[in-house]
Amino acid sequence: MVRDGSTQVAIQAVFAAAIKHSTLLGDFLDLVVRDQFRMFRPDLPRKMWDQYLEQCRNRDPLMPVWQDSTANKLADCVYRILVEVGYITDSKTYRLKSVRISGEVMSYLRENNEQYVIRCIQVSI
Repeated sequence: MVRDGSTQVAIQAVFAAAIKHSTLLGDFLDLVVRDQFRMFRPDLPRKMWDQYLEQCRNRDPLMPVWQDSTANKLADCVYRILVEVGYITDSKTYRLKSVRISGEVMSYLRENNEQYVIRCIQVSI
């Protein structure tokens, strides 16, 4: 899908792989981004990343406490990913936008029983 698919399919396939690889990203989508959509909030302020990391530390006291520069770099990467996939419109306003995941990507995830990735990637439903 990444090599032969359309640009949208390739981006969404790589996004699914990133979610599978990083529960930090997946859980942010599942817990924070989904809640913003569910509450009909128009945006995803950057401060939500810091709040999310704090919640992670409260759930798991063994989670490392990163320097501010590391937490900010992670936020930069996550928000750039969300812009690229289309969940937020740009890196200035952080306006949320619904994304329809391609049937090709969803079929692959279902066929491979990727329930966690499916739940995380469908946050705007």
